[in-house]
Amino acid sequence: MAFQAQSLDQLVTIARAGGGIVLDGGNMQTDDLVRLIALAKNKSVRFELHGMAGRQTQDLVRIAAAGGGSVIFCS
Repeated sequence: MAFQAQSLDQLVTIARAGGGIVLDGGNMQTDDLVRLIALAKNKSVRFELHGMAGRQTQDLVRIAAAGGGSVIFCS
């Protein structure tokens, strides 16, 4: 099952358990990504977000700040 088929709550549960995720974040709301990525700070997990090239810089900064170095942005 693709991670895109998972709900935000399911992704949060995975991240809380310490699972890193490769995810197409291009279609996700910035606030939802911030909520998800913020879990990475305390769990030492990594997120690789694809489809992010079209995002505004301020959104990317918010997401990156929430993760504290745990996020890799991909086009």
